[in-house]
Amino acid sequence: AAAGGFPANNGTANQNLDGTVAGDNLGAALTNAGSLVQTSYTGDCLAIGAPQPTKTPPAVDGGYVRVYRPAGTAMTLNSTFRGITTPGCQSSFGTSVANVGNVDGSNRDDLVVGAPACHVPDDGGSAFLLTSNAGNFVAPSVSSWTFSLSTPQQGAGLGTVVAGLGDTNKDGAADFAVAAPKMDSGHG
Repeated sequence: AAAGGFPANNGTANQNLDGTVAGDNLGAALTNAGSLVQTSYTGDCLAIGAPQPTKTPPAVDGGYVRVYRPAGTAMTLNSTFRGITTPGCQSSFGTSVANVGNVDGSNRDDLVVGAPACHVPDDGGSAFLLTSNAGNFVAPSVSSWTFSLSTPQQGAGLGTVVAGLGDTNKDGAADFAVAAPKMDSGHG
């Protein structure tokens, strides 16, 4: 993935942001992560998904999302969030990532991350809510996420696409949508 501004840079990247290993597809999904991380620099954070697993025996890494924060004129790595790591599991965590606004009331933006091949509970896919805890962002394990959504329908692809919706029900908290395009034999 590359970060840069236009037109000031005449089409060239300010900075290259590389994945962990070749083939992990860092940059498959990205979003402006807004005020997710508290920083002394002006500017928004960037979240980038890498859904392809990196094979590190004996387990398989189910993908990851990196959060970068502004540091002067560049972006610096703040946190890495990993998907479910289980032998034989390729959850594709990071296939989709979206800034969904302030879900938890912390006055900071939060993220939803899709893992459409996640096998918990039955290979139907999952989506996970990452909250900032007032900007003190620490990479949790998937079992300690603020909220997760899954479906027992095998192959549903839940988490293929995620999106922030604003406050659709006017309860003061941001809302979001998670797609499962292969659910009910492809009827979604």
